[in-house]
Amino acid sequence: MSEDKALTEEATAPSIGMKVARGLGFVLLKVALPVAVVFATVLYFGHLKETRPQAPKRERPPNIPMVETTPADTQSRQAIVKAVGRVVPAQQMVLQSEVSGRVVYHAPELVAGGVLRAGTTAVRLDSTDYDLAVKQQVAQVSKAKFEIQVERGRQTVAKQEWSLLDGTIKSTSSGKSLALREPHIRLAKANLSSARSTLARAKLMAGKTNVSVPFNAFVKSEMVEVGMLATPASQLATLIGTDAFWVEASVPVAQLRWINVPGVNGFQGAYGTSVKITQEVGAGPPLVREGRVLRLLGELDGLGVQARLLVEVKDPLALNTPGIPLMLGAFVNLEMAGQPLDGAVAVPREALRSGDKVWVLTKDKKLDVRDVKVRWRDEDVVFLDAGVEVGEQLIRSKLQSPVVGMQLRLPGDGPPTSGPAGADQPKGDAPATPTKDAPKPVPAAPSAVMRPGTATPAPSAGSPGASR
Repeated sequence: MSEDKALTEEATAPSIGMKVARGLGFVLLKVALPVAVVFATVLYFGHLKETRPQAPKRERPPNIPMVETTPADTQSRQAIVKAVGRVVPAQQMVLQSEVSGRVVYHAPELVAGGVLRAGTTAVRLDSTDYDLAVKQQVAQVSKAKFEIQVERGRQTVAKQEWSLLDGTIKSTSSGKSLALREPHIRLAKANLSSARSTLARAKLMAGKTNVSVPFNAFVKSEMVEVGMLATPASQLATLIGTDAFWVEASVPVAQLRWINVPGVNGFQGAYGTSVKITQEVGAGPPLVREGRVLRLLGELDGLGVQARLLVEVKDPLALNTPGIPLMLGAFVNLEMAGQPLDGAVAVPREALRSGDKVWVLTKDKKLDVRDVKVRWRDEDVVFLDAGVEVGEQLIRSKLQSPVVGMQLRLPGDGPPTSGPAGADQPKGDAPATPTKDAPKPVPAAPSAVMRPGTATPAPSAGSPGASR
């Protein structure tokens, strides 16, 4: 039995060794094969990178900015001072009665918005009491005249009596005057004068029962009706003059020297610079009126930075001429004709840079930055006193990084070129074709896949001879 057992162990020993050897070989293949595949892949792509075709180098064209220019020239123009103002009344009053009385008449035009001519009776009060006072004073005047006549008769008698007694009695000058009734005559005359004055006052009070309009006006508001009792403290209506309105405008103090204002800068005259007044009235054409500078108010605006002017507008409500009326309280735009801008160089507004500088394109098409002296700024044009000559090209375009002396080009100059070195370079972004001497790429080798339990790798599924 022991011999058979020994023979069996000797027979099975080689088979165990072979199993161990096969297991170790499988483990080695499982670890080494991926490493080999990765290493082969890295070598292959490194070879492709070294042998890839090289695109020929070409020079980039120079980046020369394109600009638009305009020539500097002179223009015959006046300085136009622009401002914004508000329409206010030139004449305004509260209509009141000077006497008391019952209202017996109310003018039909005395309503809000009604127009009254100067001298029109707007309100009439009951004048019965005042008419009676006039009659009474007429009687007093007649009585005073009668007393004068009586005193003159008495004076005649006194003179005759004095002539009979002259030289028989001694008298003073005052005694003689009293005997001749001269003080009595003076008193009668004084009474007559007083009666006449009282009569005139009574007639005046009677006349004041007719309340008339002192100037051409329209009614802003009215507070009177027939039958009401009016007193000197009663407000009957508010009237606004229609002959002229004023426009209160705010103008920078520095621009006052460009316009004519009565009493300012030695200008003498009732009216100053002519003014064009424009009011926007919606989708239709704007309302345009003409006015004249009347005077300068003696205070600045609420911010303390602008002067205030009064501009007068005649017939603002278009009562005498056809047109749209200019309403009170409207905000309007004003254009005041100023002094002429003779000898100044005109440049477009967009050509003036910050800091009062301009960009000039020189004859060799390079950038030149200059400081200028501005005389007047308009909406679209700036007038210069110095810094630019007539005919020079001013740059209107924007530059990202302007540098004095940088090269520029105009729209008609065409695109910039890189010179002879880039003449044979391909245009655009087309891919470069490989040259004749360029190395050709090496075709990829099929990856080897080791089957388990075999000593040699089997061909991959995509290689020739691969079995399904």
